[in-house]
Amino acid sequence: MNLTLEQIGDIDIITVAGRLAFDASSEFDASLRSALSESAHSKVILEISSVSFVSSPVLRSILTLAKRLKRQKGRLFLVGATDDVMEVFRVSGFISLGVFELSDRDGAIHALNEASSTSAAGASEASSPSSLPPFSSTDS
Repeated sequence: MNLTLEQIGDIDIITVAGRLAFDASSEFDASLRSALSESAHSKVILEISSVSFVSSPVLRSILTLAKRLKRQKGRLFLVGATDDVMEVFRVSGFISLGVFELSDRDGAIHALNEASSTSAAGASEASSPSSLPPFSSTDS
């Protein structure tokens, strides 16, 4: 499993790659918490185009993130899911519950920036990308 955090303005983009199987779930949760503890942002894009499998404990971590963001009046977008991974989200009920919004990366960034501009009544933040060091591990 490999997890990196990129920030574009007030949006956190978390890119995840690899198998998010049961044995990687605690590391995924810890990496996700660590990455987001450095940020006060409530707009998150979870980019999972390189994820081949998602286990139940990882689903729980994503649900926890979504609940936290909802309490903060934030939003969670899921982008790039393969058909197999989308099926896991469908079967688990995540799609029908509206746990996250689906889009492509550019569409999610646009929607989150648009929400900022309407809620901030014209106040804008810098949108230059900055990267933090990646969080990574090797697949077992």
